[in-house]
Amino acid sequence: MDKPSNQDVPDCLFCEKPGELQYKDVGDFFFENAGAFSFLRCPSCGLTWLSPRPTPEDMGRFYGDYYTHAAPEQDKTTASGKRFLGGGRDLIRDSILCGYYGYKHIHDTHRLCGIGGFLGGLPFFRNRAANVYKALVPFYREGGRIVDVGCGRGDFLAWMKELGWETLGIETDAMAAKVAAGRGLAVETRPLEKAGLPGDWADEVTMNHVLEHFYDPVSALTECRRILKKGGRLALYTPNAASLGHRVFGREWRGLEPPRHLYIFSPRAILSALSKAGFTDVRVRTSTRLAGAIYNASVLISREGNLKGRIAPRQTGVSVFKIVESCLCALGFPKGEELEVIVYK
Repeated sequence: MDKPSNQDVPDCLFCEKPGELQYKDVGDFFFENAGAFSFLRCPSCGLTWLSPRPTPEDMGRFYGDYYTHAAPEQDKTTASGKRFLGGGRDLIRDSILCGYYGYKHIHDTHRLCGIGGFLGGLPFFRNRAANVYKALVPFYREGGRIVDVGCGRGDFLAWMKELGWETLGIETDAMAAKVAAGRGLAVETRPLEKAGLPGDWADEVTMNHVLEHFYDPVSALTECRRILKKGGRLALYTPNAASLGHRVFGREWRGLEPPRHLYIFSPRAILSALSKAGFTDVRVRTSTRLAGAIYNASVLISREGNLKGRIAPRQTGVSVFKIVESCLCALGFPKGEELEVIVYK
C-alpha cells in the first residue's frame, strides 16, 4: 500500500489550544496497513485526536476488510431455540419491550407485561431486553421514524424495522451499505450532511460508535439536531478517552483504533461538541457495556501488536477488570469504556 496523504490537526477542536503529543507512531491495530499514527491531547478539555491523519480521499483504504462488511449473523433475538432457556428469556424480553418500552403490538397476550414494566425499570433487566444496543433502543412511537447514522450492515435497523419503526440508514461505506440494502433496509449512501434529509423529520437519531469517525463531528451533530423533530431524541455511544481501559493500556487501548478513530472524546469534550451543535437538554454518562470486549482486545494488542481482523478471545483478568470498572462507575467516576449520550431537541 502506498503511503497515504496526511493532514495535520495541531489545535483542539473546541478549546483551540495546541495539542500535546500523547502517543507517537501507533500502528493500525486491526490490519497490517502501512503507516504509523500519532495522537494529540488537549490539556484543557481532555479531547484526544489523530494528527497527522489521512485525508478523506485516502481514508477509504483503511476500511477494506472492516467488520461491517461481513454477512450478518442469525438474529439472536429470534434464535431462541438455540440458546439456553431461550424461550423463557425471550418471553421476559418481550414483556419488557411491551410493558416498559411500549411495543404492545409485538404480541397479543399481555399477562406478563405488567411485570415487564416493573423489570424494565431495573437496569439489569432493561439492558438485557435491549440486547447489545441498550440506550439506543427507543420507546415506541406509532408511525415513528428512526435514522441510524453509520448503520453498517444494518443489524440495529433490522430489529427496529421488525419492531414497527420506519427506518433509514446512513452509510457511506459502499460494501456495508450493500449488505444492509440486501436485508430490505432503506440506506442512504451520501454523507449525513449531504443526504438532503428534511428538517424536523426524524423522531430518533442513533449513532453507535460513529461520531469518532467524523472529520467534523460538530457539523454531524448539528445536522442530527436539524433533522430531529421537536422533542426528538439523539442517542449515541462513542469511546471514552477518560476510561479505565485507556488508563491501563495507554497506546495499546482498543478504543484508539488508528487511523479510523479521528477523535476520542472525554466527558467534557463531548459536552462541548453537543453545546456547539445547539443541544441543551443533555445527559452524558459512561457505560461498561463493552468493558470485557475492550479489555480482551487490548490485552491481545499488548501481547501481539495487532488483532489482524480477529475478535479477541477471553483473556485472563477480564472478570476482575469488569468488576473494577463497574464499581468505579457506580461510585460516580467516569471510567466506563464508552460515553453514553442521550440528548433531546
